[in-house]
Amino acid sequence: MKRPPTMTQVILKTSAITLFIAFVASAYGLTLFGLAFPRVMGDLSVRLGAHNAAGMYYERVYKRTGDPKDLYLTLDQYIIAENHRKVIVFADKFFNHEEYERIIAEVNESGLGIAQNDIECVEWANERNRIKCRYTIALLQTNQKPLAEEKLLAWYTKEPDITQPNHAYFLSSWNEEINQAFEVYIKHFEDVDNIFAKDFLKVARLYGFE
Repeated sequence: MKRPPTMTQVILKTSAITLFIAFVASAYGLTLFGLAFPRVMGDLSVRLGAHNAAGMYYERVYKRTGDPKDLYLTLDQYIIAENHRKVIVFADKFFNHEEYERIIAEVNESGLGIAQNDIECVEWANERNRIKCRYTIALLQTNQKPLAEEKLLAWYTKEPDITQPNHAYFLSSWNEEINQAFEVYIKHFEDVDNIFAKDFLKVARLYGFE
């Protein structure tokens, strides 16, 4: 004859069922809240350091608003989370957006306040470079080096913005065409008296460029 459960067993079983139901209800509630208020959940995820989740929520916001600032926030969080596939998708969108230059300028203006002319901090005021470098890394990490080389060649054969040097060349070894384009590119910074050029040339010298 089967022994009836003890009071302790009944309490434990009831508690387990209650906790499971509470967990499911909580998860369902968070999902609904995230769908209804993705920006709030995105901001909360940033504060919690859950950057991939923040990117997902901001992506939902961007799909609703179409605002380029939300596109930038989405890309920024996926960069921090090192979600390479999402970085490629949203960097491509951002590079081709008509508001790209304006948003980069706004971010850099804020970064300059942080850098305070400190050469160790200039990366905070060169957002164009940060995004292009992370985009290049994402392409390399997803086995798309030919596309990375195509992008680098396009970047390095254009007249550069001397306040925004592009460091992506230093992330890997490249084909001869890119090497030659970069040698021409780097000469644009040799006589430039700004902290960005000095930082760029310092790195270049470490890689053997004189």
